[in-house]
Amino acid sequence: MVMKSFPLKLIIIAYSAILGIIIFAVLFSSSWLPVVSSDFLNYYVGATIIKKGNGNRLYDASYNYQVQSDVLEGTSLRNITIFRSLPSVLFFILPFTYFKVDTAYKLYMIFNVFLLGVITLLSFKVFENIRKARSALGFAPWIYLPALFTLQRGQTSLILTLLLFLIYITLKKKKWFLAGFISPFMILKTQFIISLPFFFILAKDKKKFLSGLLLSGLTLLLLNLSLAGFDSLANYSSYLAITENPEFGSRLNAMFTLYSSLATSPLSWFVEPAWFFAANGALYTLVLILFFRVVKNESMETLFLAATIFTIVFSMFLTDLFGVAHT
Repeated sequence: MVMKSFPLKLIIIAYSAILGIIIFAVLFSSSWLPVVSSDFLNYYVGATIIKKGNGNRLYDASYNYQVQSDVLEGTSLRNITIFRSLPSVLFFILPFTYFKVDTAYKLYMIFNVFLLGVITLLSFKVFENIRKARSALGFAPWIYLPALFTLQRGQTSLILTLLLFLIYITLKKKKWFLAGFISPFMILKTQFIISLPFFFILAKDKKKFLSGLLLSGLTLLLLNLSLAGFDSLANYSSYLAITENPEFGSRLNAMFTLYSSLATSPLSWFVEPAWFFAANGALYTLVLILFFRVVKNESMETLFLAATIFTIVFSMFLTDLFGVAHT
């Protein structure tokens, strides 16, 4: 038994050592490349615009580049991507704008490492099979390449993962109102709004869940309005229509959804994108119906895992939606 577990533990130790070396190298590096190539830069620029009191210009591409140039005064390197999320995500980034962008990037990486540790502890606490077996697989997040990529890119994926954990825990403990209140925060990634119907189906007391969801949704709406203003949000769709293309760093073939897979497959040679959009929507609806029918027969663990996978598979990136709109 010991011999069987040894290789896995050795691999985890090796990967953890590599992770530590990478983090150490980035934290003490003077290179601007990790900062400039990160998604964090776009969030930092957006938060800086809000901090300056210019939320009405948040969705102004030229102003985004101007502010990016200002915060990157220490280098001639630039990033072609710009901020394109809803303003509410910047609430998490604003504290980092009190530091220079290179220092803020490193602090955000430390913050993400902390989140990875919290997620690891939650996995031991929440999942009985890991806790009872005391399995080294509980440390899987530390050797999962997308998680490590998230650390380097300065993405919000770990925040979303923590939100998923909290939603799962509140649903498991039958805290329906709290589960509903947390759920709308999934729109930190706008495409993950399609997860909400799954969570609603999982909630047995749908009135309490819906009450929490509506209260949280209204709170987020007011937060978005206070950060960016009505006019800026009203122009959001036009801004996306202009910026969701390869010129601004959006690449359909780099996305991993059902629609993106179909739209970049040989089928795209003779099938219009609108048909892929329709197929994605029809399959999503069918899955929701089937999900509703089996919800009483499966465990919460199985259903929540399925909901998470379906959310990823059927999510439509903004690039996808505007690609369909312009065909």
